Amino acid sequence: MSKTAIFILLAIVLFVGSWTVLSMKSQFPADDQTSGMSEAVVPEGEGVDQLTRSDSGEGGVTVSATYVTDSILAAAPSMPTPQYNPDTEIVFLIAMNTHSGDLLGYDLTELTILTDDAGNELKPIGDWEVVSNGGHHRSGYLRFSRDDDIELSNRAGSLELTVKDIAEIPERRLTWKLPLPNN
Repeated sequence: MSKTAIFILLAIVLFVGSWTVLSMKSQFPADDQTSGMSEAVVPEGEGVDQLTRSDSGEGGVTVSATYVTDSILAAAPSMPTPQYNPDTEIVFLIAMNTHSGDLLGYDLTELTILTDDAGNELKPIGDWEVVSNGGHHRSGYLRFSRDDDIELSNRAGSLELTVKDIAEIPERRLTWKLPLPNN
């Protein structure tokens, strides 16, 4: 067999092999490194819009947070339920999405603060409770201790969740006007 024939045969084999791999890849949904999900898990259903805040996606990363209530959890039965006591804790489902970069290096328990309109600051308690944990799409629950004097459904003012230092943006502020709906 001549060198030209061998070269043509190898080129055909490489072309067919590449085409086969690419066509097989398009049959499977894209997933993140560890989650198997294409987007960060966020709740859907009645009441979610009034309890969810999102930033404008600076630095190529969008951060959103949903104030978690019993009605939010009931509206999304397929979503994992956080381990918390609604009488003593405030819980937010935080979602981060990007199409570039890696979100796995951000520890939201260290980067997030909850502030009320009186200036009281709360840091998260416990660990980040993972819902989806991919490099481009992450979501999970953050819990904060609820002061015995705070009844969010009967109080005027605001709550502000500040997430610091994500994608070189010093602060992202998500604000909820009080009163919030009852659980």
